[in-house]
Amino acid sequence: MKPKISFLFVAVSMFVELASCWGQSNIYLNTFEVVWKRLNETYYDLTFGGLNWKDAYDSYLPQISAAENDEEFYRLINRMLWELKVSHVNLVHPGYRG
Repeated sequence: MKPKISFLFVAVSMFVELASCWGQSNIYLNTFEVVWKRLNETYYDLTFGGLNWKDAYDSYLPQISAAENDEEFYRLINRMLWELKVSHVNLVHPGYRG
């Protein structure tokens, strides 16, 4: 499971780094799609802890589409991931130096 999640975050980081080549809105939507689909296909809990994962997609898609900057995008996508109620699933900006 760990390699799959690691791959997901490497892939997402690559998408975000390409933001200067593509429109910001487009990169946010593409990244959102990758994150949502990857978790949908590989998440260890098939019930998503009782969360309706499709409803989460439908709820966050328009918000992600309207994101105007990286901070807003990361806040929204992490808000969706936090709904899974697990501390180890989040998206970190590639430039974060925590």
